[in-house]
Formats: sequence, C-alpha cells, structure tokens
Amino acid sequence: MLELKGVSKRYGKKEALHDINIQFKTGIYGLLGPNGAGKSTLMNIVSDILEPTAGTVAYEGKEIRKLKEKYRKNIGYLPQRVGYYGDFTAGKTLEYFAVLRGVQKSEIAGRVDSVLEMVHLSEQKNEKVKTFSGGMKQRLGIAVTLVGDPQILIMDEPTVGLDPKERLNFRNLLSHLAEDKTIILSTHIVSDIDSIAKYVILIKEGNIIGFEEREQAAKLIADEEWSSKKDSITLEDVYMYYFNAEAE
Repeated sequence: MLELKGVSKRYGKKEALHDINIQFKTGIYGLLGPNGAGKSTLMNIVSDILEPTAGTVAYEGKEIRKLKEKYRKNIGYLPQRVGYYGDFTAGKTLEYFAVLRGVQKSEIAGRVDSVLEMVHLSEQKNEKVKTFSGGMKQRLGIAVTLVGDPQILIMDEPTVGLDPKERLNFRNLLSHLAEDKTIILSTHIVSDIDSIAKYVILIKEGNIIGFEEREQAAKLIADEEWSSKKDSITLEDVYMYYFNAEAE
C-alpha cells in the first residue's frame, strides 16, 4: 500500500535519514527509537509535509507528490505539536477538520460524534479547547486524525500527556482500527507498542537498523552471548541493547 524507496533527507551537512527502504501494509507498525533518531523526519516525509532529498514515497504504486490531494485525503497525521483555536469547542474543531478532510456535509455530524466517543470526549463536545488539559488536547488531536476516516494513520509520539488509563484506551482503539488500516506509530516509549504492534521498526541516527514482526523481535539482537544470558527476549531488552537506555 505504502512504500519508501531509497528515502534520504539532509539538512545542510547533516543527514537526518539515510536510504530508507520499507513497505507498509495493513496493521500497526511501531517506529521505535530515541529522541533525535529521525522518527519525526520520516513521519513528515510520509505525510507529504517534507520532501526527501533523495528517493520516493509511493502509495498504491504512484508517487505521492503526483497524487497530491488524492493521497492526503487518505492519511490522518498527528504531529507532536498540534495548534488549535482556543475559542472553538471540541465539536466545532472537529467539524472544521472534517470539512478540510473532504467529509460529505451530511456525514459530518455523525463522524464528529463517533470520533468524540472513541476518544472519550463526548461530554466535552461543547466545551472550548482553551479549557482542556494537555491530555484532553492530545485526545482531541487523535480525534482530528480519525475524523476523515483515513486509510493510513501516522502518529508521532501520540501518547505524550496521556495518563496510564488513557494510554490503555488509546492502545485498545488502535488495535480495533488496525483491522483495516495502516497505522505508523512513532515513539520512544516501548510500552506504547509492546502489546499492539504487528511490526517493530528500529531507527537510530537516521538508519533503519531492524525490522521484524513483534513476535520475532528477539531476532533483532545479533549478540548471541548477550541473548544467551536471558531466559526470553522482550521488546524492552531489544531497546536497551540497541539504544543503550532503559525503555519507558
């Protein structure tokens, strides 16, 4: 469905991404790496916000730069920081984004109510966004991502600001949506993807250093002496091995 071929990105002399080759199909892809690894740059390129310095991104066999709006209507992107009109209510905000996403006028009200229920903000539909906590704004951002019913969901650190209960609700929601969508979830928090990702992608210093089905993540550890000391290899072990840091 979505394919990156030889994608690289430079900012002056700094190479943020190097020769990324990967195919995305239906399911949840956990893009895992420390801050500064290149996750956000990759998300912005896939979302058609940034142009790669080299390589191509194709959707259903066609370059997204040529598809333009036809591609953008099929994606829902949640960046790390989302700006809102503080005096808009949650419902008005979603109506606004539904129009931008090309949702039919007759379907907007139903879509707004549906996504508000998904993120547990139905009771706050008529409250102004400027009164929302950080976690509520993050849930509203998730609703904005969903309101156009896109086929591809791209989420950059989506659980920032969510409490443990909200994180669990979010993971359950993604598991349900992944039945017929492609979801790319970028995070440095292992627990966000440990139980739901179909595939795990490790990125470090702009390079893909591992790509495996989550159940087979242990294969990403090449050091047999290190792994032989463990009764079983967890995704947290993989993170610690490659990034020399404790997983969150």
